[in-house]
Amino acid sequence: MKQNGFTLVEILVAVLVLSLGLLGVAGMQVMSVKNSNSAYQRAQATQLSYDIIDRMRANRDEAEKTGSGYVVAFGGSYSASSACETGNCSPASMATYDIANWKTTLAATLPGGDGSVAINTASKMVTVNIRWDDLLVKLVSGEQIQSREPLTLTFRTEL
Repeated sequence: MKQNGFTLVEILVAVLVLSLGLLGVAGMQVMSVKNSNSAYQRAQATQLSYDIIDRMRANRDEAEKTGSGYVVAFGGSYSASSACETGNCSPASMATYDIANWKTTLAATLPGGDGSVAINTASKMVTVNIRWDDLLVKLVSGEQIQSREPLTLTFRTEL
């Protein structure tokens, strides 16, 4: 006996296989977007670490002093003198101005962005730490679950 066409069971199996494949593609897309955003934030953190190092190198005498105004911990609020915008300020005021602008940029660029700077004046080694909250996206039973995970970038260099 000759059969023509498809049976209902064959069609249901084909739809099931197709839907599982589409769920897999959707999961990969979610992870791709998450990883792309995470990579962008890491690139921003790297650029911002270079930014404060460049500022310190431009004001090297102040940066190399013990008790330099560039040494800063996580947290806190910093304000800067507007006199430094015209270049009419002391090296110590410029350090405070640089840190205030850097911290403001960190907070505006990265979610929960904050930074710290430590200087070993003997070896002239600078350690810059940048911390931010990275968006973590998981696909659980076909449902997206988002959470924030703190990340820290550490950059060490010589002045």
